[in-house]
Amino acid sequence: MQSESRTLPHTPIDITIRRERVPLVVKLLLPACLSVALVVVLPLLFSLYTSFTTYRLIEPESIRHFISIRNYVRALSNADFWAAFGRTMLFLTVALNLELVLGLGIALLLAQVTRGQRVLRTIMMFPMMFLPILAGFQFKFMLSDSTVVINNLLQSVFGFRSAVPFLVNEKLAFMSLLAAEVWNSTLVFAVILLAGLMAIPQDPHRSVEGRWL
Repeated sequence: MQSESRTLPHTPIDITIRRERVPLVVKLLLPACLSVALVVVLPLLFSLYTSFTTYRLIEPESIRHFISIRNYVRALSNADFWAAFGRTMLFLTVALNLELVLGLGIALLLAQVTRGQRVLRTIMMFPMMFLPILAGFQFKFMLSDSTVVINNLLQSVFGFRSAVPFLVNEKLAFMSLLAAEVWNSTLVFAVILLAGLMAIPQDPHRSVEGRWL
């Protein structure tokens, strides 16, 4: 009786059956979810926690000094914070609308291309390979007064007599940052919108074309 009550060892077939119980979707999404958790979620949680402390990089022990919502009260009562917040909202509003409009126009043009569309889509992915910080340094190098890449072009081709302070003037600096952001992100919108356009059935397009004809 004792021998009958003992549990039999797991055979390879049983282990295979248990592994197959995990859905394929979970197996495919698990690496991406773990990567996002490590790269995005954990830093966000750490930043949220440190916002309630006096944490400073040069003083690691300050992470244990909890001060509740004092940092938020100080920020919300600061006029410079609200000025920066307003400029950020203006920047995002203008940039996102420009990226959406330009991306939609590029996607509509690419949707009409019959030959070489894959090559064009591959070329469109090049700006996405640049990290935002690299794109920022690239535009800073071109717009800087010391390298005078853009200013030299303006003076030699368009007849400008003096250098344009792209990174010094408040309005020009805003426009320079806006140009860098639009250049770096417009093609992301174009690729996403192009995928949506290609997924639309052709029957509505043909019916609309028939009405206009």
